[in-house]
Amino acid sequence: MPEIVTGLINDVAASCGAKVEVDYRRAVPPVVNDRLATAVVAGAAGAALGADRVIEAEISMGGEDFAVLPGAGCPAR
Repeated sequence: MPEIVTGLINDVAASCGAKVEVDYRRAVPPVVNDRLATAVVAGAAGAALGADRVIEAEISMGGEDFAVLPGAGCPAR
């Protein structure tokens, strides 16, 4: 992945006549939801709201920055 990102950034910069230096860092791990905890919460929500009102959301990168809670010193899993 670093090679793809670096290459893409360099290509975009070059198309504008610019040069860039890329410092690629993997700082935050991906969010991985616990399957058992997810099933328990889905079951409770289904019992409270009706099973037909509980759906599994599509995969999204929208919450990837919550894999670690800064200041809490613990992973969010």
